[in-house]
Amino acid sequence: MTRTTLNPDDDVARQLADQARGAGRSVSRVANHLLGAGFVARQQRRRLSPYLPPEVDTVLPLVDVTDVGEALERLEAG
Repeated sequence: MTRTTLNPDDDVARQLADQARGAGRSVSRVANHLLGAGFVARQQRRRLSPYLPPEVDTVLPLVDVTDVGEALERLEAG
């Protein structure tokens, strides 16, 4: 077992102490559990494939956007 000294920010140290007190465990055990859970979550997030939006084939465009006048007329006609 390797011993390491951690210097958490004050707010993190308070949260660790509060959680340890509430669970009846040592700060070291709580910190170890939370760090381990963070590493697992990070590995799982890496395994996710990137989101690919669905592709929709609309066949032909409903409005010829190269003809601005016609597009505006269709928009105004509603």
